[in-house]
Amino acid sequence: MSGDQTSQLIYALLILMLVASALFARRLPMRQMAKYALIWAALFAIGFVLFSFRGAFKAGWTAVRAELTPWGNVQSNGTVTLKRDEGGHFSASVEMNGVEVSMLVDSGATVTSISADTARKTGITVDRSAFPVVVQTANGTSQAWRATADTFSVSGIERPDFAVHVSDTLGDADLLGMNFLSTLKSWRVEGETMILEP
Repeated sequence: MSGDQTSQLIYALLILMLVASALFARRLPMRQMAKYALIWAALFAIGFVLFSFRGAFKAGWTAVRAELTPWGNVQSNGTVTLKRDEGGHFSASVEMNGVEVSMLVDSGATVTSISADTARKTGITVDRSAFPVVVQTANGTSQAWRATADTFSVSGIERPDFAVHVSDTLGDADLLGMNFLSTLKSWRVEGETMILEP
C-alpha cells in the first residue's frame, strides 16, 4: 500500500468514526442506529467507487462527446480527442494565423504540409526563390517550399512560428505531420478516437 493510499484510508476511517460518534451521541435505539450506519456505509461505498473510477468516467464522457460531435476536435482539460472519419482517417480542426483549416493527421509526414491555396488563405508567405525540398507522398515524389505559420493551434495546443511545407501538388489534403505530434506529451489511438495530450 502506497503512502497516498494509506492517507486516503486514514481519511476514510476518520469520516466513519465521525459518523459513528454522531449516531452514538443521538442515543438512538440499536435497530435504528444500525439502519443509519448501513445507509452511511452504502453512501460511502458508492462515493468510493465513483472516486476510484473517476478517470474512466472522464474518458467515457470524452468519448460520448466525440460521438455527439461527428466533426472537429473535442477538448477536455487540455486533452484533445479526434474522431475517426468514414474513410478511417483522423482529421483535426487547426487554426493557422487565425484561419480555421481541416487537416488529416499523418504520422508518416515528417513536416506538416499544406497546399498553395491554404497558404494563400492563411496569409503564409512562401519564398520560392529558395531551394525547394523534395518530399515523398502517397502519390510519389514532389517539391515543396519551406514556410512558417506565425500562429498554429489545435484546440488550444499552440505552437508559435510553426514550420510547414507548402506544395503545389498536395491538392485539398493538408497534412498534420510529426513536427506537431512530436511536440506533444503523448498521442495515441484508442478504438475510433485519437487522443492528443499537450
